[in-house]
Amino acid sequence: MSAPPQLSQIRMSAGTLLKRHPDGLKRLGMLVALLLVELLAITTWLDGSALFGRPGLAGQIGITGAWVLRFVVGFAAAFAAFSSMQGTLKVAAFLEETTPIRWTALSLHVAGAAIFVLLSAALYGNWPGVSMPNLLAAGWVLTGLLTLLAACLTFYRLSLWVGIVRSAGAVWAYAAGVAALGCVAAGLSQSMWQSAARLTFQLVQLLLRPMIPNLTADPAKLMLRGQHFGVIISQECSGLEGMGLMLVFSVVWLWLFRKDFRFPRAYLLVPAGILTLYALNAVRIAALLVIGEAGAKRIAAGGFHSQAGWIAFNGVALGMTLVVPRMRWFSLHPVQRAVRAAPRGENAVALYLLPFLAILASGMLSRAASADFEWLYGLRFLAVVATVWMFRGRLKQFDWRVSAWLGPATGAAIFALWLAFDWWQAIPAVGMPRPLAAAGGAWQTGWIVLRTLAAVTTVPIAEELAFRGFVSRRLMKADFEAIPLGAVSWWGIVGSSVLFGLLHGERWMAGILAGLAFALVVRRSGRLGDAILAHGVTNALLAVWVLYLGQWQYW
Repeated sequence: MSAPPQLSQIRMSAGTLLKRHPDGLKRLGMLVALLLVELLAITTWLDGSALFGRPGLAGQIGITGAWVLRFVVGFAAAFAAFSSMQGTLKVAAFLEETTPIRWTALSLHVAGAAIFVLLSAALYGNWPGVSMPNLLAAGWVLTGLLTLLAACLTFYRLSLWVGIVRSAGAVWAYAAGVAALGCVAAGLSQSMWQSAARLTFQLVQLLLRPMIPNLTADPAKLMLRGQHFGVIISQECSGLEGMGLMLVFSVVWLWLFRKDFRFPRAYLLVPAGILTLYALNAVRIAALLVIGEAGAKRIAAGGFHSQAGWIAFNGVALGMTLVVPRMRWFSLHPVQRAVRAAPRGENAVALYLLPFLAILASGMLSRAASADFEWLYGLRFLAVVATVWMFRGRLKQFDWRVSAWLGPATGAAIFALWLAFDWWQAIPAVGMPRPLAAAGGAWQTGWIVLRTLAAVTTVPIAEELAFRGFVSRRLMKADFEAIPLGAVSWWGIVGSSVLFGLLHGERWMAGILAGLAFALVVRRSGRLGDAILAHGVTNALLAVWVLYLGQWQYW
Protein backbone atom coordinates (compact mmCIF):
# COMPACT_ATOMS: atom_id res chain seq x y z
CA MET A 1 0.00 0.00 0.00
CA SER A 2 1.45 3.35 -0.98
CA ALA A 3 1.72 6.20 1.49
CA PRO A 4 -0.97 8.88 1.31
CA PRO A 5 -0.06 11.95 -0.74
CA GLN A 6 0.35 14.19 2.29
CA LEU A 7 3.05 11.86 3.62
CA SER A 8 5.04 11.86 0.39
CA GLN A 9 8.64 12.97 0.60
CA ILE A 10 8.51 16.51 -0.68
CA ARG A 11 11.73 17.86 -2.15
CA MET A 12 11.68 21.44 -1.05
CA SER A 13 13.23 23.60 1.63
CA ALA A 14 11.53 24.12 4.96
CA GLY A 15 11.16 27.83 4.23
CA THR A 16 9.39 27.17 0.92
CA LEU A 17 7.06 24.65 2.53
CA LEU A 18 6.13 27.02 5.33
CA LYS A 19 5.31 29.77 2.84
CA ARG A 20 3.04 27.42 0.89
CA HIS A 21 1.13 26.27 3.97
CA PRO A 22 0.60 29.24 6.33
CA ASP A 23 -2.61 27.75 7.74
CA GLY A 24 -0.81 24.50 8.53
CA LEU A 25 1.91 26.46 10.30
CA LYS A 26 -0.70 28.21 12.46
CA ARG A 27 -2.27 24.86 13.38
CA LEU A 28 1.10 23.37 14.29
CA GLY A 29 1.94 26.52 16.25
CA MET A 30 -1.29 26.23 18.26
CA LEU A 31 -0.49 22.63 19.23
CA VAL A 32 3.09 23.49 20.21
CA ALA A 33 1.98 26.57 22.17
CA LEU A 34 -0.70 24.56 24.04
CA LEU A 35 1.77 21.86 25.03
CA LEU A 36 4.51 24.33 26.00
CA VAL A 37 2.20 26.38 28.23
CA GLU A 38 0.92 23.25 29.98
CA LEU A 39 4.45 21.85 30.34
CA LEU A 40 5.64 25.13 31.85
CA ALA A 41 2.73 25.17 34.29
CA ILE A 42 3.33 21.56 35.35
CA THR A 43 7.07 21.88 35.85
CA THR A 44 6.61 25.13 37.78
CA TRP A 45 3.97 23.64 40.07
CA LEU A 46 5.15 20.10 40.75
CA ASP A 47 8.32 19.42 42.76
CA GLY A 48 9.82 16.01 42.12
CA SER A 49 11.64 16.04 45.46
CA ALA A 50 8.23 15.65 47.16
CA LEU A 51 8.21 12.03 45.96
CA PHE A 52 11.72 11.13 47.12
CA GLY A 53 11.69 8.27 49.58
CA ARG A 54 8.13 7.18 48.70
CA PRO A 55 7.67 3.43 48.19
CA GLY A 56 6.69 1.84 44.91
CA LEU A 57 5.86 3.65 41.68
CA ALA A 58 5.56 7.09 43.30
CA GLY A 59 9.18 6.95 44.43
CA GLN A 60 10.31 5.86 40.97
CA ILE A 61 8.47 8.82 39.46
CA GLY A 62 10.36 11.12 41.82
CA ILE A 63 13.70 9.59 40.83
CA THR A 64 13.22 9.23 37.08
CA GLY A 65 10.46 11.74 36.28
CA ALA A 66 12.72 14.69 35.56
CA TRP A 67 15.02 12.58 33.37
CA VAL A 68 12.11 11.12 31.42
CA LEU A 69 10.77 14.61 30.82
CA ARG A 70 14.19 15.82 29.62
CA PHE A 71 14.42 12.86 27.26
CA VAL A 72 10.93 13.43 25.82
CA VAL A 73 11.49 17.15 25.23
CA GLY A 74 14.94 16.53 23.77
CA PHE A 75 13.61 13.77 21.55
CA ALA A 76 10.78 15.94 20.19
CA ALA A 77 13.15 18.81 19.43
CA ALA A 78 15.73 16.52 17.80
CA PHE A 79 13.11 14.71 15.73
CA ALA A 80 11.70 17.99 14.41
CA ALA A 81 15.19 19.30 13.63
CA PHE A 82 16.39 16.13 11.87
CA SER A 83 13.17 15.79 9.87
CA SER A 84 13.31 19.38 8.62
CA MET A 85 17.07 19.28 7.91
CA GLN A 86 16.68 16.37 5.49
CA GLY A 87 16.10 16.95 1.80
CA THR A 88 12.80 15.13 2.39
CA LEU A 89 10.68 16.92 4.94
CA LYS A 90 8.67 14.13 6.57
CA VAL A 91 6.83 16.52 8.86
CA ALA A 92 5.27 18.19 5.81
CA ALA A 93 2.12 16.25 6.63
CA PHE A 94 1.55 18.45 9.66
CA LEU A 95 1.52 21.55 7.45
CA GLU A 96 -0.78 19.97 4.86
CA GLU A 97 -3.50 18.91 7.31
CA THR A 98 -6.88 20.40 6.35
CA THR A 99 -9.41 18.46 8.45
CA PRO A 100 -11.41 20.56 10.95
CA ILE A 101 -10.19 20.89 14.52
CA ARG A 102 -11.89 18.26 16.69
CA TRP A 103 -13.68 20.01 19.53
CA THR A 104 -14.64 16.71 21.13
CA ALA A 105 -10.98 15.79 21.50
CA LEU A 106 -10.27 19.26 22.90
CA SER A 107 -13.06 18.78 25.47
CA LEU A 108 -11.54 15.45 26.47
CA HIS A 109 -8.15 17.14 26.77
CA VAL A 110 -9.57 19.80 29.10
CA ALA A 111 -11.35 17.17 31.20
CA GLY A 112 -8.21 15.05 31.33
CA ALA A 113 -6.15 18.08 32.38
CA ALA A 114 -8.57 18.75 35.24
CA ILE A 115 -8.34 15.12 36.42
CA PHE A 116 -4.55 15.26 36.06
CA VAL A 117 -4.43 18.34 38.31
CA LEU A 118 -6.48 16.58 41.00
CA LEU A 119 -4.33 13.45 40.81
CA SER A 120 -1.17 15.57 40.94
CA ALA A 121 -2.38 17.33 44.08
CA ALA A 122 -3.11 13.96 45.72
CA LEU A 123 0.15 12.33 44.58
CA TYR A 124 2.59 15.17 45.25
CA GLY A 125 0.68 16.52 48.23
CA ASN A 126 0.65 13.08 49.89
CA TRP A 127 -2.94 13.54 51.03
CA PRO A 128 -3.72 11.58 54.19
CA GLY A 129 -6.12 8.71 53.82
CA VAL A 130 -5.22 8.02 50.17
CA SER A 131 -5.05 4.25 49.78
CA MET A 132 -3.26 2.25 47.09
CA PRO A 133 -0.55 4.81 46.27
CA ASN A 134 0.77 2.66 43.41
CA LEU A 135 -2.65 2.72 41.77
CA LEU A 136 -2.78 6.50 42.23
CA ALA A 137 0.65 6.89 40.61
CA ALA A 138 -0.30 4.62 37.72
CA GLY A 139 -3.52 6.57 37.20
CA TRP A 140 -1.53 9.81 37.21
CA VAL A 141 0.80 8.53 34.47
CA LEU A 142 -2.05 7.08 32.37
CA THR A 143 -4.14 10.27 32.68
CA GLY A 144 -1.19 12.38 31.59
CA LEU A 145 -0.59 10.23 28.51
CA LEU A 146 -4.28 10.21 27.53
CA THR A 147 -4.48 13.99 28.00
CA LEU A 148 -1.47 14.43 25.74
CA LEU A 149 -3.03 12.10 23.16
CA ALA A 150 -6.28 14.11 23.22
CA ALA A 151 -4.33 17.31 22.54
CA CYS A 152 -2.58 15.71 19.57
CA LEU A 153 -5.85 14.36 18.16
CA THR A 154 -7.50 17.78 18.53
CA PHE A 155 -5.45 19.15 15.65
CA TYR A 156 -4.43 16.05 13.64
CA ARG A 157 -6.00 12.73 12.63
CA LEU A 158 -4.82 9.49 14.21
CA SER A 159 -4.02 8.12 10.74
CA LEU A 160 -1.67 11.04 10.15
CA TRP A 161 0.25 10.31 13.37
CA VAL A 162 0.48 6.65 12.38
CA GLY A 163 1.74 7.63 8.93
CA ILE A 164 4.41 9.88 10.46
CA VAL A 165 5.60 7.02 12.65
CA ARG A 166 5.83 4.64 9.66
CA SER A 167 7.55 7.11 7.35
CA ALA A 168 10.13 8.48 9.80
CA GLY A 169 12.67 5.72 9.14
CA ALA A 170 15.96 6.14 10.99
CA VAL A 171 15.07 9.64 12.20
CA TRP A 172 13.53 8.08 15.31
CA ALA A 173 16.79 6.38 16.19
CA TYR A 174 18.84 9.53 15.56
CA ALA A 175 16.52 11.65 17.70
CA ALA A 176 16.50 9.08 20.51
CA GLY A 177 20.30 8.93 20.42
CA VAL A 178 20.63 12.71 20.65
CA ALA A 179 18.12 12.89 23.52
CA ALA A 180 19.93 10.10 25.38
CA LEU A 181 23.30 11.82 24.88
CA GLY A 182 21.77 15.04 26.20
CA CYS A 183 20.63 13.27 29.36
CA VAL A 184 24.06 11.69 29.80
CA ALA A 185 25.71 15.07 29.32
CA ALA A 186 23.42 16.55 31.98
CA GLY A 187 24.45 13.76 34.34
CA LEU A 188 28.13 14.50 33.70
CA SER A 189 27.65 18.23 34.12
CA GLN A 190 28.82 18.18 37.74
CA SER A 191 32.39 17.25 36.77
CA MET A 192 32.26 19.66 33.83
CA TRP A 193 31.24 22.50 36.17
CA GLN A 194 34.12 21.72 38.50
CA SER A 195 36.66 21.66 35.66
CA ALA A 196 35.30 24.87 34.17
CA ALA A 197 35.37 26.57 37.58
CA ARG A 198 39.00 25.61 38.12
CA LEU A 199 40.00 26.91 34.69
CA THR A 200 38.07 30.15 35.33
CA PHE A 201 39.93 30.48 38.64
CA GLN A 202 43.27 30.28 36.83
CA LEU A 203 42.25 32.83 34.19
CA VAL A 204 40.93 35.32 36.75
CA GLN A 205 44.08 34.96 38.80
CA LEU A 206 46.17 35.63 35.69
CA LEU A 207 44.18 38.79 34.96
CA LEU A 208 44.33 40.13 38.52
CA ARG A 209 48.01 39.60 39.35
CA PRO A 210 49.21 42.74 37.50
CA MET A 211 46.43 44.89 39.05
CA ILE A 212 46.43 43.56 42.63
CA PRO A 213 50.02 42.63 43.65
CA ASN A 214 48.96 41.38 47.11
CA LEU A 215 46.33 39.04 45.69
CA THR A 216 45.72 35.94 47.80
CA ALA A 217 44.71 32.74 45.98
CA ASP A 218 43.31 29.59 47.55
CA PRO A 219 42.97 26.89 44.83
CA ALA A 220 41.24 24.45 47.22
CA LYS A 221 38.36 26.89 47.85
CA LEU A 222 38.68 28.61 44.45
CA MET A 223 38.94 31.88 46.38
CA LEU A 224 40.71 35.05 45.29
CA ARG A 225 41.09 37.95 47.69
CA GLY A 226 42.69 41.35 47.74
CA GLN A 227 43.26 43.47 50.81
CA HIS A 228 39.61 44.52 51.21
CA PHE A 229 37.44 42.26 49.03
CA GLY A 230 37.37 38.68 47.82
CA VAL A 231 35.43 36.31 45.58
CA ILE A 232 34.80 32.58 45.54
CA ILE A 233 34.35 31.11 42.07
CA SER A 234 31.42 28.77 42.53
CA GLN A 235 30.20 26.34 39.92
CA GLU A 236 27.51 28.81 38.89
CA CYS A 237 30.26 31.35 38.12
CA SER A 238 32.32 28.89 36.07
CA GLY A 239 30.97 30.24 32.77
CA LEU A 240 29.44 26.94 31.70
CA GLU A 241 25.89 28.31 31.67
CA GLY A 242 26.92 31.18 29.43
CA MET A 243 28.71 28.77 27.10
CA GLY A 244 25.57 26.67 26.80
CA LEU A 245 23.45 29.73 26.13
CA MET A 246 25.85 30.91 23.44
CA LEU A 247 25.87 27.43 21.89
CA VAL A 248 22.08 27.50 21.56
CA PHE A 249 22.07 31.04 20.20
CA SER A 250 24.80 30.49 17.61
CA VAL A 251 23.31 27.21 16.33
CA VAL A 252 19.83 28.71 15.99
CA TRP A 253 21.24 31.84 14.35
CA LEU A 254 23.26 29.87 11.80
CA TRP A 255 20.24 27.68 11.06
CA LEU A 256 17.87 30.60 10.49
CA PHE A 257 20.31 32.40 8.20
CA ARG A 258 22.02 29.35 6.68
CA LYS A 259 21.53 30.63 3.13
CA ASP A 260 23.65 33.70 3.89
CA PHE A 261 26.79 31.97 5.20
CA ARG A 262 29.67 29.99 3.75
CA PHE A 263 29.73 26.48 5.15
CA PRO A 264 31.61 24.66 6.59
CA ARG A 265 33.74 27.65 7.65
CA ALA A 266 30.69 29.27 9.27
CA TYR A 267 30.71 26.46 11.83
CA LEU A 268 33.81 28.12 13.31
CA LEU A 269 31.52 30.86 14.63
CA VAL A 270 30.06 28.42 17.16
CA PRO A 271 33.28 27.72 19.12
CA ALA A 272 34.41 31.32 18.56
CA GLY A 273 31.31 32.68 20.28
CA ILE A 274 31.51 30.14 23.09
CA LEU A 275 35.19 30.81 23.82
CA THR A 276 34.68 34.57 23.63
CA LEU A 277 31.89 34.49 26.18
CA TYR A 278 33.89 32.16 28.43
CA ALA A 279 36.83 34.57 28.36
CA LEU A 280 34.52 37.51 29.10
CA ASN A 281 33.19 35.61 32.12
CA ALA A 282 36.72 35.58 33.54
CA VAL A 283 36.98 39.31 32.80
CA ARG A 284 33.65 39.84 34.57
CA ILE A 285 34.85 38.12 37.75
CA ALA A 286 38.14 40.01 37.66
CA ALA A 287 36.27 43.30 37.27
CA LEU A 288 34.01 42.28 40.13
CA LEU A 289 36.97 41.92 42.47
CA VAL A 290 38.56 45.16 41.26
CA ILE A 291 35.31 47.09 41.85
CA GLY A 292 34.97 45.63 45.34
CA GLU A 293 38.62 46.26 46.12
CA ALA A 294 38.17 49.89 45.05
CA GLY A 295 35.55 50.34 47.77
CA ALA A 296 32.25 49.72 45.94
CA LYS A 297 31.62 46.40 47.64
CA ARG A 298 27.83 46.60 47.58
CA ILE A 299 27.74 47.41 43.87
CA ALA A 300 30.19 44.60 43.11
CA ALA A 301 28.26 42.00 45.09
CA GLY A 302 24.87 43.32 44.02
CA GLY A 303 23.97 44.62 40.59
CA PHE A 304 27.28 44.11 38.80
CA HIS A 305 27.55 40.48 39.89
CA SER A 306 24.11 39.60 38.53
CA GLN A 307 23.99 41.74 35.38
CA ALA A 308 27.50 41.75 33.94
CA GLY A 309 27.09 38.23 32.57
CA TRP A 310 23.91 39.14 30.69
CA ILE A 311 25.56 42.30 29.35
CA ALA A 312 28.46 40.21 28.06
CA PHE A 313 26.16 37.66 26.40
CA ASN A 314 24.06 40.33 24.72
CA GLY A 315 27.19 42.14 23.58
CA VAL A 316 28.69 39.02 21.99
CA ALA A 317 25.40 37.98 20.38
CA LEU A 318 24.70 41.47 19.02
CA GLY A 319 28.27 41.82 17.80
CA MET A 320 28.07 38.54 15.92
CA THR A 321 24.79 39.44 14.21
CA LEU A 322 26.05 42.89 13.18
CA VAL A 323 29.66 42.16 12.20
CA VAL A 324 29.77 38.61 10.84
CA PRO A 325 27.23 39.10 7.98
CA ARG A 326 29.52 41.83 6.60
CA MET A 327 32.65 39.65 6.66
CA ARG A 328 33.36 38.25 3.19
CA TRP A 329 35.08 35.18 4.60
CA PHE A 330 31.87 34.07 6.32
CA SER A 331 29.08 35.72 4.35
CA LEU A 332 28.01 34.79 0.84
CA HIS A 333 26.67 38.28 0.06
CA PRO A 334 28.46 40.76 2.37
CA VAL A 335 28.25 43.77 0.06
CA GLN A 336 24.64 43.18 -0.91
CA ARG A 337 23.62 42.75 2.73
CA ALA A 338 25.40 45.93 3.74
CA VAL A 339 23.89 48.16 1.06
CA ARG A 340 20.69 46.31 0.32
CA ALA A 341 17.92 48.85 -0.12
CA ALA A 342 14.99 48.07 2.09
CA PRO A 343 14.49 51.27 4.03
CA ARG A 344 10.86 50.63 4.82
CA GLY A 345 11.39 47.24 6.43
CA GLU A 346 14.59 48.20 8.29
CA ASN A 347 13.14 51.43 9.65
CA ALA A 348 9.95 49.65 10.61
CA VAL A 349 11.76 46.98 12.62
CA ALA A 350 13.85 49.61 14.38
CA LEU A 351 10.80 51.75 15.07
CA TYR A 352 8.89 48.90 16.71
CA LEU A 353 11.72 47.19 18.59
CA LEU A 354 14.28 49.82 19.59
CA PRO A 355 12.19 51.41 22.37
CA PHE A 356 11.75 47.98 23.99
CA LEU A 357 15.43 47.13 23.49
CA ALA A 358 16.30 50.48 25.06
CA ILE A 359 14.41 49.42 28.20
CA LEU A 360 16.29 46.11 28.33
CA ALA A 361 19.72 47.66 27.75
CA SER A 362 19.28 50.56 30.17
CA GLY A 363 17.79 48.17 32.74
CA MET A 364 20.84 45.92 32.62
CA LEU A 365 23.17 48.90 32.95
CA SER A 366 21.24 50.44 35.83
CA ARG A 367 21.08 47.15 37.72
CA ALA A 368 24.78 46.51 37.10
CA ALA A 369 25.60 49.90 38.68
CA SER A 370 23.31 49.26 41.66
CA ALA A 371 24.01 47.89 45.10
CA ASP A 372 20.97 47.04 47.19
CA PHE A 373 18.60 49.33 45.30
CA GLU A 374 18.28 50.36 41.65
CA TRP A 375 18.66 54.11 42.01
CA LEU A 376 19.24 54.57 38.27
CA TYR A 377 15.85 53.16 37.25
CA GLY A 378 15.09 56.49 35.57
CA LEU A 379 17.56 55.55 32.82
CA ARG A 380 14.85 53.34 31.35
CA PHE A 381 12.45 56.26 31.08
CA LEU A 382 15.07 58.54 29.53
CA ALA A 383 16.27 55.85 27.10
CA VAL A 384 12.78 55.28 25.70
CA VAL A 385 12.10 59.01 25.49
CA ALA A 386 15.28 59.44 23.46
CA THR A 387 14.42 56.51 21.20
CA VAL A 388 10.86 57.70 20.59
CA TRP A 389 12.19 61.17 19.80
CA MET A 390 14.40 59.62 17.11
CA PHE A 391 11.33 58.19 15.39
CA ARG A 392 8.94 61.06 16.06
CA GLY A 393 8.42 61.63 12.35
CA ARG A 394 7.26 58.07 11.70
CA LEU A 395 5.20 57.94 14.87
CA LYS A 396 3.26 61.06 13.85
CA GLN A 397 1.91 59.09 10.89
CA PHE A 398 0.16 56.59 13.20
CA ASP A 399 -3.54 56.84 13.90
CA TRP A 400 -3.49 57.88 17.55
CA ARG A 401 -7.23 58.21 18.04
CA VAL A 402 -8.52 56.26 21.02
CA SER A 403 -11.89 54.99 22.17
CA ALA A 404 -13.42 56.73 25.16
CA TRP A 405 -14.20 53.41 26.87
CA LEU A 406 -12.37 50.46 25.25
CA GLY A 407 -8.86 51.23 26.50
CA PRO A 408 -9.78 52.42 30.01
CA ALA A 409 -12.23 49.55 30.59
CA THR A 410 -9.70 46.96 29.44
CA GLY A 411 -6.97 48.52 31.54
CA ALA A 412 -9.16 48.49 34.66
CA ALA A 413 -10.11 44.83 34.02
CA ILE A 414 -6.46 43.79 33.69
CA PHE A 415 -5.64 45.68 36.90
CA ALA A 416 -8.32 43.67 38.72
CA LEU A 417 -7.00 40.47 37.11
CA TRP A 418 -3.47 41.30 38.29
CA LEU A 419 -4.65 41.71 41.87
CA ALA A 420 -6.71 38.52 41.67
CA PHE A 421 -3.75 36.44 40.50
CA ASP A 422 -1.54 37.76 43.30
CA TRP A 423 -4.26 36.90 45.81
CA TRP A 424 -4.64 33.44 44.28
CA GLN A 425 -0.87 32.81 44.35
CA ALA A 426 -0.65 34.20 47.89
CA ILE A 427 2.17 36.57 46.98
CA PRO A 428 3.10 38.39 50.21
CA ALA A 429 2.84 42.15 50.51
CA VAL A 430 6.11 44.10 50.41
CA GLY A 431 6.65 47.59 51.79
CA MET A 432 8.76 50.40 50.38
CA PRO A 433 12.40 49.29 49.95
CA ARG A 434 14.49 50.38 52.92
CA PRO A 435 17.07 52.39 50.94
CA LEU A 436 14.32 54.38 49.27
CA ALA A 437 12.45 54.91 52.53
CA ALA A 438 15.65 56.02 54.26
CA ALA A 439 16.59 58.46 51.51
CA GLY A 440 13.51 60.67 51.80
CA GLY A 441 13.33 64.16 50.36
CA ALA A 442 14.21 64.93 46.76
CA TRP A 443 15.90 61.59 46.05
CA GLN A 444 12.83 59.62 47.05
CA THR A 445 10.42 61.95 45.26
CA GLY A 446 12.49 62.05 42.07
CA TRP A 447 12.82 58.27 41.92
CA ILE A 448 9.07 57.75 42.45
CA VAL A 449 8.19 60.36 39.81
CA LEU A 450 10.46 58.76 37.18
CA ARG A 451 9.28 55.26 38.11
CA THR A 452 5.65 56.30 37.76
CA LEU A 453 6.23 58.16 34.49
CA ALA A 454 7.98 55.11 33.04
CA ALA A 455 5.20 52.75 34.13
CA VAL A 456 2.41 54.92 32.76
CA THR A 457 3.98 56.25 29.53
CA THR A 458 7.20 54.77 28.15
CA VAL A 459 6.68 51.14 29.19
CA PRO A 460 3.24 50.86 27.52
CA ILE A 461 4.54 52.58 24.38
CA ALA A 462 7.63 50.37 24.10
CA GLU A 463 5.90 47.08 24.89
CA GLU A 464 2.87 47.67 22.69
CA LEU A 465 5.04 48.70 19.74
CA ALA A 466 7.14 45.56 20.20
CA PHE A 467 4.53 42.88 20.97
CA ARG A 468 1.27 44.09 19.45
CA GLY A 469 2.80 46.21 16.69
CA PHE A 470 5.66 43.94 15.59
CA VAL A 471 5.66 40.39 17.03
CA SER A 472 1.96 39.63 16.47
CA ARG A 473 2.21 40.54 12.78
CA ARG A 474 5.75 39.24 12.22
CA LEU A 475 4.55 35.78 13.24
CA MET A 476 2.20 35.96 10.26
CA LYS A 477 4.36 37.51 7.56
CA ALA A 478 7.88 38.87 7.01
CA ASP A 479 6.47 42.10 5.56
CA PHE A 480 4.52 42.66 8.76
CA GLU A 481 3.53 46.26 7.99
CA ALA A 482 1.46 44.98 5.07
CA ILE A 483 -0.91 43.38 7.61
CA PRO A 484 -3.45 45.82 9.10
CA LEU A 485 -3.52 45.87 12.89
CA GLY A 486 -7.17 44.88 12.80
CA ALA A 487 -6.41 41.75 10.75
CA VAL A 488 -3.97 40.04 13.11
CA SER A 489 -4.65 36.29 13.23
CA TRP A 490 -5.18 34.18 16.31
CA TRP A 491 -1.73 32.69 15.78
CA GLY A 492 -0.20 36.16 16.01
CA ILE A 493 -2.34 37.11 19.02
CA VAL A 494 -1.59 33.96 21.02
CA GLY A 495 2.09 33.76 20.07
CA SER A 496 2.85 37.38 20.97
CA SER A 497 0.83 37.10 24.20
CA VAL A 498 2.73 34.01 25.35
CA LEU A 499 6.06 35.77 24.75
CA PHE A 500 4.76 38.85 26.55
CA GLY A 501 3.62 36.78 29.52
CA LEU A 502 6.92 34.92 29.87
CA LEU A 503 8.67 38.24 30.43
CA HIS A 504 6.70 38.74 33.64
CA GLY A 505 8.37 35.99 35.67
CA GLU A 506 6.20 34.37 38.32
CA ARG A 507 3.23 36.38 37.06
CA TRP A 508 3.53 34.78 33.62
CA MET A 509 -0.06 33.56 33.48
CA ALA A 510 -1.46 37.00 34.31
CA GLY A 511 0.95 38.43 31.76
CA ILE A 512 -0.33 36.09 29.04
CA LEU A 513 -3.95 37.05 29.77
CA ALA A 514 -3.02 40.74 29.78
CA GLY A 515 -1.27 40.29 26.43
CA LEU A 516 -4.35 38.61 25.00
CA ALA A 517 -6.54 41.47 26.20
CA PHE A 518 -4.29 44.17 24.75
CA ALA A 519 -4.01 42.24 21.45
CA LEU A 520 -7.80 41.92 21.20
CA VAL A 521 -8.13 45.66 21.80
CA VAL A 522 -5.80 46.28 18.85
CA ARG A 523 -7.69 43.81 16.68
CA ARG A 524 -11.03 45.42 17.52
CA SER A 525 -9.98 49.05 17.01
CA GLY A 526 -7.21 48.57 14.43
CA ARG A 527 -5.04 51.06 16.37
CA LEU A 528 -2.13 50.72 18.77
CA GLY A 529 -3.27 53.79 20.69
CA ASP A 530 -6.11 51.94 22.40
CA ALA A 531 -3.77 49.17 23.61
CA ILE A 532 -1.22 51.72 24.81
CA LEU A 533 -3.99 53.53 26.69
CA ALA A 534 -5.25 50.26 28.22
CA HIS A 535 -1.72 49.29 29.23
CA GLY A 536 -1.12 52.74 30.69
CA VAL A 537 -4.37 52.63 32.70
CA THR A 538 -3.40 49.24 34.17
CA ASN A 539 0.04 50.51 35.17
CA ALA A 540 -1.38 53.78 36.51
CA LEU A 541 -3.84 51.91 38.75
CA LEU A 542 -1.01 49.65 39.94
CA ALA A 543 1.06 52.76 40.70
CA VAL A 544 -1.78 54.15 42.79
CA TRP A 545 -2.10 50.80 44.58
CA VAL A 546 1.65 50.83 45.30
CA LEU A 547 1.96 54.42 46.48
CA TYR A 548 -1.22 54.81 48.49
CA LEU A 549 -1.59 51.32 49.94
CA GLY A 550 2.11 50.49 50.27
CA GLN A 551 1.88 47.30 48.15
CA TRP A 552 5.36 47.58 46.64
CA GLN A 553 5.49 43.97 45.43
CA TYR A 554 3.96 45.22 42.17
CA TRP A 555 7.04 47.36 41.51
